[in-house]
This record gives sequence, C-alpha cells and structure tokens, in this order.
Amino acid sequence: MPTRGHAYAYGEGVAQDEVTAYMWLTLAAAQSSGEVGAAAVQGRDDVAGRMTADQFALAERRVRDWTPTPEP
Repeated sequence: MPTRGHAYAYGEGVAQDEVTAYMWLTLAAAQSSGEVGAAAVQGRDDVAGRMTADQFALAERRVRDWTPTPEP
C-alpha cells in the first residue's frame, strides 16, 4: 500500500496533486529513518523536480503550517 505522499504523487486512489504529495513526503521524511526515510526523501525530491516555483512555495507553506490532528 502506498504512503499518502506516494499516492498523491502518482494518483493512486486519489487525484494526482504534486503540492499535497510534496507536503506529505516532506513530513514523512522528517519523522522517518532508514529505508522508509530514504524513500520519503527520494519521493519528495522526485515530486519537487516536477513542480513549478509557485507550487513549491505553496507546498513549503503547507509543510510549515501543518499541525497533527489528535486521534479521537
């Protein structure tokens, strides 16, 4: 099963969205290590290479503004 970031990057089960993919992959990279962390970094970098400057700025803003939602 793909991660949220990979799902958005490649449109697997959701509409493809580079900005959202970059956000989720950046958050995953910051919270992961080893192979999982490396895969998140690689995915993030791949997505970043397909983004415009405006998309990149929006994605970075979303990463900064993101806060986790507590589980009920």
